[in-house]
Amino acid sequence: KLETGAVHRPEEALTREEAVRLYTINNAYLHHEEREKGSLEVGKLADLVVTDGDYLTCPVDAVRDMRVLL
Repeated sequence: KLETGAVHRPEEALTREEAVRLYTINNAYLHHEEREKGSLEVGKLADLVVTDGDYLTCPVDAVRDMRVLL
């Protein structure tokens, strides 16, 4: 985003699902830790966030107003 809040190159923007994968399983893979973390599976480390809404399906403008519950 630009300082004005406008999106500079919308055709290059990540989807929300791509952003979640980038910070979870893809990041674990980058650090060769995909067997220990990066996805919710039995035996893996858990690092999670609980919000008051669904990040993947809420309107885009609602993301900034989401509250972290845990």
